[in-house]
Amino acid sequence: MVAPPGSPLSAMNNPRTLEPVANRTDWNDTFNFELPASWTSGTVELWGSASNGTTFEIVEGPVTVTFTENDPLNMTVVPFAYTCTTGGYGTVTPASPYDYLIDHTYKIYQVPSVQMTTHAPLAYSGPCYNGTPNLEYDNWLDILYGVTSVWYSDGSLNNYYYAVVDIYCDGSCIVGLGWVGGIKAAAGFTGFGSLHSGASTTHTHEVGHNHGRAHEPGCGAGNPDVNYTYSNGYIGDVVSPNYGFDLFNMTVKPHTNYYNVMT
Repeated sequence: MVAPPGSPLSAMNNPRTLEPVANRTDWNDTFNFELPASWTSGTVELWGSASNGTTFEIVEGPVTVTFTENDPLNMTVVPFAYTCTTGGYGTVTPASPYDYLIDHTYKIYQVPSVQMTTHAPLAYSGPCYNGTPNLEYDNWLDILYGVTSVWYSDGSLNNYYYAVVDIYCDGSCIVGLGWVGGIKAAAGFTGFGSLHSGASTTHTHEVGHNHGRAHEPGCGAGNPDVNYTYSNGYIGDVVSPNYGFDLFNMTVKPHTNYYNVMT
């Protein structure tokens, strides 16, 4: 096999000292490589080697890897113009842009991009608190049915339709709702504060429902997945000490502190 251009690659975190045992929670205890874009199509063979230049050298491989190009995740945002019937006056419509919805989703799902379009606002009337939408479960269900109707009537059945609504939350509230499998439609809130905290993780969670994923155990949500491998929604355990990795911040996510997104 012909060596691909740019071979051999140096580890991103060179130089470093070889340790007898790697601490998986410290990414500098392992060798990490960023493959050139030209390597990430078709099938490639990867080899790894480490040496101190004098007394130690190890070579491992080959590992055969086949890359498959995924389609973008196509998403249509449907803002809801919410008119207060009690607890205040006026109509509240989430302001664009809605880029804050997709940051976490892009990190979690194996897609090259999230392509977002915006639908015209839909009208809805319901209870408020001091002029801010104060949704109960039935209101969320109404909104979910509303965005589902648009998803179906638009005929873009491969797009994920996502309703967004501003809400009042006193610390215990519903922040999203989505169909479990089959229908690519869900609804969620615009997040907390000016940074829209929680909006993107909620979107990621609801898209997971659209993929057929149930809640994971441990968070008290209804109808948990009884076949989930690890306790309390963690991403691993002592027997299977899995580790996530944030490619954007180059940080390890140990199984002792991080949960599956469906908790």
